[in-house]
Order: sequence, then structure tokens, then C-alpha cells
Amino acid sequence: MSKDAEIRFVQVKMGLTPGWGGGARLVKLLGKQKALQLLGKGEKVDLSYGHQLGLVDGELPLGQVGWLHNYALFEEMCFNN
Repeated sequence: MSKDAEIRFVQVKMGLTPGWGGGARLVKLLGKQKALQLLGKGEKVDLSYGHQLGLVDGELPLGQVGWLHNYALFEEMCFNN
């Protein structure tokens, strides 16, 4: 995640619930209390807060975010076990 990026569940602002199991996965990652707080308030999660929560692995400079970095992570996971 770049240092300027933010994550948020905007569905709550529209009166909707997250689709594709996003809410359920968030509960598994963070527990009910923290997940409901993020889902209910629709608060922003920046790099440092996301890292505290365990939602963000690390920081990349803005120009390096993209497919090339994702491919490098994929290679590392597959071939360096």
C-alpha cells in the first residue's frame, strides 16, 4: 500500500452491506468488535492504522505499486518456500 492510499468500506454511506464476503472476511481477520466499527462507521484506514490492524503488509512508493510488485510477491511465495 502506498503511504497516500486509504481503505474504507463506503457501502455503509450508501445504505448497503459489503458484497463478495468482504464483511465476513473482515470479521475473521479483526474480530467482531473492530470489524463492526470499521463497517458501521465507514472510517478511513491509512497505512499506519492498516498496519496496526494487520490489513497492510507494508509500504511501497507510489510508482512501484502495481503488477510488477505483485508478480515479485507471487514468485517469492511459490519458489522460495
